[in-house]
Amino acid sequence: MKPLALVLILAALVFLNLSAPAQAGSDRLDRLIKMLQDPNLHMGARDMLVEEGTSAVMPLIALLKQADLPIHTLNDAIYALGKIGDTRATEPLMAIARDRRAGLRDRAISSLGDLRDSRAAGLLISVMEDKGDDEELRIRAAASLVECANADALVHLNAAVKSMDLEILAGAHRYYIEKKVPGAEDALIKALDRHGDIMMAKDYLRSGNDNLRKAAIEWGYAHNHVLSP
Repeated sequence: MKPLALVLILAALVFLNLSAPAQAGSDRLDRLIKMLQDPNLHMGARDMLVEEGTSAVMPLIALLKQADLPIHTLNDAIYALGKIGDTRATEPLMAIARDRRAGLRDRAISSLGDLRDSRAAGLLISVMEDKGDDEELRIRAAASLVECANADALVHLNAAVKSMDLEILAGAHRYYIEKKVPGAEDALIKALDRHGDIMMAKDYLRSGNDNLRKAAIEWGYAHNHVLSP
């Protein structure tokens, strides 16, 4: 066998061995994307796509652009993008969060918090401060804003204490507790009374603030949860 022919054969074998894992990975992603549309398999597929990491980002973004997909498929894709944490997903998720017709705004807003990209701060501020919007959506926007806050966002979060905006206080309660924001204590207690849940009460219980701990215990008694210091 001529040396040149031998070199070409060896090069082909090397190419096949190197490309096979990549091809296998691509095929696996294709299968997982299809499984995401199956009502019986979608949650497992979603978690496996998160494990795939950044290689799954672009296929998931492409999925969001397809029409007539089941709502659970889109929700799972948005969830997975947030958990993967690649900021290539920021702009697509912001577009969904802006679309009042999409029915997916709550999931997109939560996933923007997971991405922790300050580019989303302006959008989250606008949702958080829109008192004509759904209260739960405003709470989610405040919680996500804490994760990707810039200097402007902190100004808006601190202003919510003075205005007693209880939705913002509820969503961003961990920020106010951790930073010991002056004047926030009474507002936080009122936010717990109006929008509290068990996780929020536990945060108050661990806050190191006696009045917040007391408020958490009282909230627990009122809602049949035993919370002890």
